[in-house]
Amino acid sequence: LVISVPLGFFGGIGGAAKQGILMKGSNYLESLANADAFVFDKTGTLTTGKPAVTDVLPGALGEQELLSVALSLEEKSEHPFAKAILAYGKERKIAYVPGENFETLPGQGVSATVGGVRYFGGNAGLMRQRGVSVPNYDSFAQQGKTPLFFADAAGTFLGAIVAADVLKPDSKDAVALLKGLGLNVVMLTGDNERTAQYVGSQAGVDRVIAQVLPVDKAAVVEQLRGDGH
Repeated sequence: LVISVPLGFFGGIGGAAKQGILMKGSNYLESLANADAFVFDKTGTLTTGKPAVTDVLPGALGEQELLSVALSLEEKSEHPFAKAILAYGKERKIAYVPGENFETLPGQGVSATVGGVRYFGGNAGLMRQRGVSVPNYDSFAQQGKTPLFFADAAGTFLGAIVAADVLKPDSKDAVALLKGLGLNVVMLTGDNERTAQYVGSQAGVDRVIAQVLPVDKAAVVEQLRGDGH
């Protein structure tokens, strides 16, 4: 018995490692047996994390100008949607000037200065914070697409670029397997409510919690624990 328990832990951790699952130690493996709820992020976890641009929606700027500003803003961003915009713009050989004084706005978007003008790009929450009025693009969210909005420091809406991410091939089966074990599966994301609900329904999760900033996600997990999970 003294030998078999450590061997059981090492076997479990080693077997998980072969599947690409890393555990910090045997105590975490032991705690996992008592878990009744699993919380997943959306982008890059349940989805591929490799979105593609599907629509360009001009506002105060035309399509070419909008893409140029977007490329300047997103060039230094690490977000998957930023990379999708860069790939789309470069494919169409859109000329742009690298933005200066780049700033990441966690859970909202990015900001940079181009040609002496401060620009902002990101989600609807960022636009509300900046006092920018944007059109209703709920129809895209209902299709699982995410619109990224662009504006200048004066509050002028410049346009939107819509991108879509897709589920990983095995996400639906993984969620179904967990639910088959009687576990609760939650998707926790910073994305807008409608897009999140669409992706959540595709994956088959029990509950979707959307529009949560990265700094607030740990608090949501603690709340779930407080609810008895």
